[in-house]
Amino acid sequence: MKQRSAAEVPVKSFAYALYVTSAAYLCNSIVNVRRLIALNVTADPEIEIVVLHAEQPSPSQQLHYLRRLEVRLVTVDSLLQSGDQTWAQSLTKLRIFELTDYQRIIYFDADGLVMRNMNHLFQLPSTPVAMPRAYWLDQPFYTDALAVIEPAADRLSELLDVASATHGFDMDVMNDLDTFLIVPEGLEARQHQSLQTALQKNAAAHLLR
Repeated sequence: MKQRSAAEVPVKSFAYALYVTSAAYLCNSIVNVRRLIALNVTADPEIEIVVLHAEQPSPSQQLHYLRRLEVRLVTVDSLLQSGDQTWAQSLTKLRIFELTDYQRIIYFDADGLVMRNMNHLFQLPSTPVAMPRAYWLDQPFYTDALAVIEPAADRLSELLDVASATHGFDMDVMNDLDTFLIVPEGLEARQHQSLQTALQKNAAAHLLR
């Protein structure tokens, strides 16, 4: 499959999207893409899978594997933030707002594990962004580990302005823009995705029930 750029208009209206900025995340993305395929999400002809990846590191063998899975690959420049290096490139996920050739995108972090078909989330009432509660944190706080978005380049600019002013990372920035956030019933991160960090804290029984 030929790699397409974000500027090319796809034949699909909706997409599942994730981003990778390291070889480890690229491996995780392969696992999740295979999960999505097994869950039959692309049986709907209007849905495809997109992986945003930084120019480096992107091992050609693993990218080739994703191409064989007929995933749309989009090369992007990383967005860097100072501070904790664990999250230094997390703002890169916000580039999903640049994929304006889609009506709606379901985004999820590559370090989670997709648990079920989420196609029904494409039918949520129209809203720029919908995120579930970050149930493992003090409330109110929401997580962009799973988010349903309507792409718009001006929202990316708005988010980056907030990041610059607050020095926040992706989830902090998204929570600062709650003026365009709704959290519909039924959009719960643990219903659709398990977070590896939570599993590592012996929460598997709670998450997978």
